[in-house]
This record gives sequence, structure tokens and C-alpha cells, in this order.
Amino acid sequence: MKGFVKRIIGQKGFGFIESNRKEYFFHKQEFNGHWDDLVDDHEGLSAEKKARTEPIEVEFEAVTTSKGLRATNVRRIDFPN
Repeated sequence: MKGFVKRIIGQKGFGFIESNRKEYFFHKQEFNGHWDDLVDDHEGLSAEKKARTEPIEVEFEAVTTSKGLRATNVRRIDFPN
């Protein structure tokens, strides 16, 4: 699936992806890339001087758990692996 990073709680190591009007939880261990870069880029989106003008697009696998929707195998589309 594809979606956009909606929110990241960098210090706690997790975030949320929005896709098809649903929200998916993901943990930094499920992110295939550099976590610190993702956090920095996402924070640039909400900063007063927006470093990026477009949301961060990701691909992921969706899983339904007892706690809700979860994203696994998350990777950025705009960064090489």
C-alpha cells in the first residue's frame, strides 16, 4: 500500500501513516531506512519555515492486530533503500 506520514513521535520511536482515510501505527523497527532522517524531514514539514512542501510518501504492508491497524515493512518512496 501507499500512504503519507501523518505524525511521528521521534523520541518514542513510532509514528502514524494515513492511507485511504485510515490511520496505521508503525514502530521505527518496521521502518526500512534512516529513522533520524525521517524524523528530521517530518519535523521540517511542520516548522515555520517549511523545509519540504509535500508530505512524505511511503509504501508499507497493512496488518490488522488486536490493537488496531499497523504498518509493517515501511519504506520511503522518495529515498533509495
